[in-house]
Parts: sequence; C-alpha cells; structure tokens
Amino acid sequence: MGAHQPAHQPRAAADPQQPGIWDSTQTEDFRRRWHRVESRFVQDPPGSVTEARQLVDEAVKALAESVHSREEQLAHGSARASDSIADMRDSVLQYYRLLDRLLSV
Repeated sequence: MGAHQPAHQPRAAADPQQPGIWDSTQTEDFRRRWHRVESRFVQDPPGSVTEARQLVDEAVKALAESVHSREEQLAHGSARASDSIADMRDSVLQYYRLLDRLLSV
C-alpha cells in the first residue's frame, strides 16, 4: 500500500462501480490519432511534433472537462446527501476515489 492511500480503502482504479474519467470511445480516438502521429514522423518530423503537441493539448482539455463534469455530478449528489451521515461519508469516499484516480494519471 502506498503512503498516500488508507490501508482500508481500495484503489479507485480497481473499483468497477466508480465511473471512468475517460470515455472509452474518446480514449480509442486519442490512441488512434497518436498512432497516426507516430506513423507520419519519418515523412514529416516537424509536422509530427506539431500534431503531437496539439493532440496532448486536446487530451488535457478533454481530461479537465471530464473531471469537471464528474465533480459536478458528485457535488449534485452531495447536495442531496446532506441530511445523512452515511450519505455524506459516501460522498467523501467518492471524492477520495476521484482524487486518487487523478493522482494516478
């Protein structure tokens, strides 16, 4: 177990009920586009560098949007859960799982 993670709490990546940060279609699109960048390198190294930078910029923006959306879902759920200690505990655990996933990126 890492020092940053409580011994009683499993890593978020192992939790099948935790929604993913990335949409699988989006992930595959980024991988496909990266493959195209790599395959074009020999013919156009400067162009490949430019495309690589643009692709990473897009991925960072998409990640930020996805995390923000997930955070809004958690906040909405937390607002409904404000009456129950058990629900508030669940909300805190969901935030922990999101943070843990972000730290493992």
